[in-house]
Amino acid sequence: MGVLIMLVEIFLMIIKILISFILILFLPGYFLSLIILKNISKLERICVSIGLSIVLVVLMGFILTALYHVIRIKTITASNVTILLSILSMIFAIVWYRSERNENG
Repeated sequence: MGVLIMLVEIFLMIIKILISFILILFLPGYFLSLIILKNISKLERICVSIGLSIVLVVLMGFILTALYHVIRIKTITASNVTILLSILSMIFAIVWYRSERNENG
């Protein structure tokens, strides 16, 4: 029974890492690339998405550091960066959706 619990915990940890990778190192850059770059292949978009997401993560770190004294957060954690990246991804997705809707009709 103990081995089964350990295997389930390992499986859940792997799922958590994969979801975190997609959320942090892919989605923000993907939605930004949809807005900025219109006519590129899927492979190019995936590569650009990863690069843009890394840049956005670094910028979020700088923004949190700059706002450290303004909003009085105690520490800058991965949760803070993840929340900001999620919000930023949603904003990019909404902007992309609205621009596509305006182009098509």
